[in-house]
Order: sequence, then C-alpha cells, then structure tokens
Amino acid sequence: KPEYKKFAEREDVLVLGVWDDHDYNVNDGGKDYPDKHAVQQMYLDFLNEDGDSFRRKREGLYVSYLIGPQDKRVKLILLDVRSQYDRRSDDVLGAEQWSWLETELSDDEGAALTIVGSGMPVLSDM
Repeated sequence: KPEYKKFAEREDVLVLGVWDDHDYNVNDGGKDYPDKHAVQQMYLDFLNEDGDSFRRKREGLYVSYLIGPQDKRVKLILLDVRSQYDRRSDDVLGAEQWSWLETELSDDEGAALTIVGSGMPVLSDM
C-alpha cells in the first residue's frame, strides 16, 4: 500500500519486525517448510533490512535491538517462532535460539527496560 510505503520510508521511523505464521507463507508452518529460506529473504526485503544484515545469513529472524539514549535505553528482543518450530515436540524456538535468548536475557546491556516480542506465546503451559 502506498500509505505504508510512505510511512516506512520516513527517516524518523524505524520499522522492526518478526513474523508469525501468516507471514511465513504457510499457516502453522515450521522448520520443515521447504521455502523458509526464500520467504525469510522476502520478509527481510519488506522490512528494508540491509543486504549484508546478519539476519539474512542465519537460520531465523530472531534479533535484539538497543533503542534510545543511554539513560532511557530499551532492549527489544524479537523471537522467531516459525523457522525452528517443531510440531512433534512443540518447541517453537529450537536449541540455538533458546541459547541465544538466555544470553540476551542475562545481559540487559544497560537497558532500563527489556521487551520480548513474539508472534505467539512462547512460555505457555497450555
């Protein structure tokens, strides 16, 4: 849509994101989805992610950002609940991302607030 494109191209706007299953190109898709690498590149194109971004070179879209001035810094952690989702075990992150998340949560990098974003519940007993 032209309105979104105009908004996203503004210099004072930072568009960040991670997908849920509907962005993944197949409903309830997971690690066995054969087109996941191509879809990942298309999604990153949509977000205007740099061509040399590490998110283009690894399995999954998970990422963290530090936003704001040092005295008001926020750490934003975005989880990828699709590219490693295993329906057999109900593991939505996979071993590598769980390890990465543990590291991210153990080091706030001076942030006053940490926010974790996900396209679906990750720490649920349901």
